[in-house]
Amino acid sequence: MRKKMHQNWKLKLLILCLALCLSLLSSPTAIAVDGYGDVFAFGHNSSGTLGLGDTKDRFTPSKIEGVGPIVSFSASGLGRFSLIVNDKGEVYSFGSNFYGQLGHGDTKDRTTPARIKGLGAAKAVSAGSGHSLVLLDNGDVYSFGFRTHGQLGHNASTHTTNSPIPAKIEGLGPVQAVAAGHWHSLMLLENGDVYSSGRNSNGELGLGQGVGTGTINFPVKIEGLGLIKAISAGQYHSLVLTNTGEVYAFGENKQGQLGLGDTNNRFTPTRITGIGKAVAIAAGGYHSLVILENGDVLSFGRNNHGQLGVNANRYDPTVTPTRVEGLGKAQAVSAGREHSLVLLENGDVYGFGRNNWGELGWNPAAGRHPAPAYNPIPNKIAGLGRAQAVSAGYNYSLVLVGIEREISVNINNKRLHTDVPPVIINGRTMVPLRAIFEALDMEVEWIAETRTIVGTKGSSRIQLTVDSIQSTINGSNVTLDVPATVIEGRTLVPVRFIAESTGQQVGWDARTRTVNITSVEPGDWFRN
Repeated sequence: MRKKMHQNWKLKLLILCLALCLSLLSSPTAIAVDGYGDVFAFGHNSSGTLGLGDTKDRFTPSKIEGVGPIVSFSASGLGRFSLIVNDKGEVYSFGSNFYGQLGHGDTKDRTTPARIKGLGAAKAVSAGSGHSLVLLDNGDVYSFGFRTHGQLGHNASTHTTNSPIPAKIEGLGPVQAVAAGHWHSLMLLENGDVYSSGRNSNGELGLGQGVGTGTINFPVKIEGLGLIKAISAGQYHSLVLTNTGEVYAFGENKQGQLGLGDTNNRFTPTRITGIGKAVAIAAGGYHSLVILENGDVLSFGRNNHGQLGVNANRYDPTVTPTRVEGLGKAQAVSAGREHSLVLLENGDVYGFGRNNWGELGWNPAAGRHPAPAYNPIPNKIAGLGRAQAVSAGYNYSLVLVGIEREISVNINNKRLHTDVPPVIINGRTMVPLRAIFEALDMEVEWIAETRTIVGTKGSSRIQLTVDSIQSTINGSNVTLDVPATVIEGRTLVPVRFIAESTGQQVGWDARTRTVNITSVEPGDWFRN
């Protein structure tokens, strides 16, 4: 009897955990953009920054060739070079290489993408002013390039020699995101902690004034933060986003780029108040962007080229977050040195700010606008398909445009075959209900009158209704961001919701666009 009661207690706890996790996963803020496609470049092209094989500026988007489908990329918002990662995890670099920031063991510029050797499979990159950060699949971080101020985090005894060959940053746990600023670096660990290294002259490391304003040559944990889910490094300032949607800012604030209502520098993270729940952040040269939960974009800081997207006095800093008008619901933002890019949920890209070299995707000589150096009104960038990601650099831009490809679902390493292929709707993979229910050994019942689906497996019971975001797990209400829907005569359901509600582990491989489902015994949830 005692054993049975203990098992029942564990099962109830499992169900409660599942319900909580699924409710979080179903919120719009948990949707991740799946980057997979071609990268288009436009704007200033000195040193081959655009990767198009020459040094001619481009006023309209041009496709970068020869690297295969791209899953991650970074334009240097403070320098003139770029990094990209293809679907094989290979890292390519191009543009200026004065400090060895391209990672090829020399200081020769590249006008076309060149593969960086000696790295494992990578999943993300960040290009600073003269240094680079590469995040591998296993959570390791490699850095290379300009190292005078300790931004490479190598704890080297001398910083007078640059490092043109990638070297691992030691002393970190598994990392989930990296951000390279002008002379500093940020690393977000999988446990939600943030570490920083480099120059701290304005407080951009967030470590307080006690560490001084000089160089910190190895990663140090930033204290006083909760769980962080996003980081962004600007020229001399930094932004971090908590799991609860709060934005903290620190570093230089002479132009109001911290959004704190004044122009005083901050050496420790300070919360930006009065903006509501945020879902994305971007720190640029001397300005910042924030996306709110409702899709609105806020901007603050320097506006001398209209990079805030607000038609205010261009010579007075905007020290409090101000809403950018004329946009739809935003999904991603990127702040360059003197211009900004906004990706909308429908895949359109808008730009505002400086456009002397075509970084907004149109030719100033064509007379579309009278002042190429000041464009405070957001304008849609033509010549692109449905975009998935954006990156604003130093007077140039990169945009990732998606490529259609098949989605597959594996259950215990065996492919799930369906008569209607899986599709992604608003970031959720949808599969035919009968196929996934039967593959997971669940009994399924269809109630035609209410168009309700009921699935049971052992003591677990889930219920969904077509076109309704309301569902239940063992009687507990769960709100979905994508409801069950009918496509080509088949009812499709969110695969993660179905699998996790029955105790399965679910993973997503962005490179192969594969959902991997693995069976888990209930007891595994409670073992160390």
